[in-house]
Amino acid sequence: MRAEAMKKVMIVLLATLLGSVAQADPAKMNAMRDAFARMDREDFLDGIEKANSCTLRRDFSCAEKQLADIKELADSSADSRLFTLATSNLQAEKQRVAEEQRIRREEEDRRRRAEAERIAAERAAEEREERRLRREADASRHAAIMGAFADVRQSIDRAGADLESSRARNQAVLNDYHEARAREQRLAAEARAEQSRRDREERIAQQNYDRRRAEASAQLTAALNESRAQSQREEGIRAYQQAQATTAASRSSSALLGGSATAQGTTSAQSPTSAPATPPGNVATGSSAFGSTATADPKPKTSSTAAGSVARGPVAPTVLTFTSNTGWQVSDVSQNLSAQGLTVRLVVTPSTINGKHYYRAEFCDGGAGAWKGGMRLTDSYPDRTHATIRVPAGGCTHWAEHLPAGIRQIYVLVRQEDIGS
Repeated sequence: MRAEAMKKVMIVLLATLLGSVAQADPAKMNAMRDAFARMDREDFLDGIEKANSCTLRRDFSCAEKQLADIKELADSSADSRLFTLATSNLQAEKQRVAEEQRIRREEEDRRRRAEAERIAAERAAEEREERRLRREADASRHAAIMGAFADVRQSIDRAGADLESSRARNQAVLNDYHEARAREQRLAAEARAEQSRRDREERIAQQNYDRRRAEASAQLTAALNESRAQSQREEGIRAYQQAQATTAASRSSSALLGGSATAQGTTSAQSPTSAPATPPGNVATGSSAFGSTATADPKPKTSSTAAGSVARGPVAPTVLTFTSNTGWQVSDVSQNLSAQGLTVRLVVTPSTINGKHYYRAEFCDGGAGAWKGGMRLTDSYPDRTHATIRVPAGGCTHWAEHLPAGIRQIYVLVRQEDIGS
């Protein structure tokens, strides 16, 4: 690069000198032209040398650039031959490179084909060996399968014989079952008919019992009313007699005491006024002045009843215990228990709650007439009532609770109240 720069500088200087010398001496002018020609020749030869060097290194772009730079400097036939030779060398080297590349590609293709053929041959040999081994294994399996098939066939034949024998035994058992089922159905039909007859007789007996109990209840009610009326009449007579005796004693005392008897007589005369004597026949229309009766309730009620009724307080509660030694189950029915004029029975029915039964207590008139009072149905011992019920004369009512299944004791507490309260 430095030599080229120096040449350019020299060319500029020579051109300047040429311009000045051309005016002075033509000989010097020719000498300068020769100098320029030698310089171009040197540049041309230098470019040819560099192009050949690039061609030898197979730097074809470098060689083409050098040849293009010196193409205009070839002035003689010798220079043209040199330029043509350098160009021919470049083209020949390119062809050699292309040929070498082609040879390498062909060699690589031959190597790949040979490798592929070797791999294919090995694979074919392996496949042949696998097919041979597979045929041998298939033959062994076929022999084993045929032997196993023979064994299975023998087993199937034996199983078929056993099956026929078992089928015959099962048929005999099935026939026995059908006969037993027919007997059970016949016995069940007879039992249902017998139960229906018993239910019908029980309904008739219950109806007769209810009718007799209603009649007895009516008779008992009439007798009780008559007894109450008789008691009221006797009480009225005693009150009347007591009032008469009091009046007579007062009058006798007034006559004996003299002057002071006048004032006392006035007081005695007022006693019948505050409690007038009434003929026995009018007791039913008066009002009772009796106090309340004693009961087991810690806070008894006291009341004055009208039109001949007698005062009555609440009764102490009664607890009925229904016990099952095996635990109460669905469809169990207890015996009847009596308390405070009621007949109570426990019936166990299914519950809609898991783990529980529906326990129903039936309260029926025990012959005392209409009944009103408190009750409680529970699985723990009760100490107070829970609800109020009414039982009509000659009739029944019920109360039910969801309680644990299978418990052994159920408690029913009853406490009668005044029917008029």
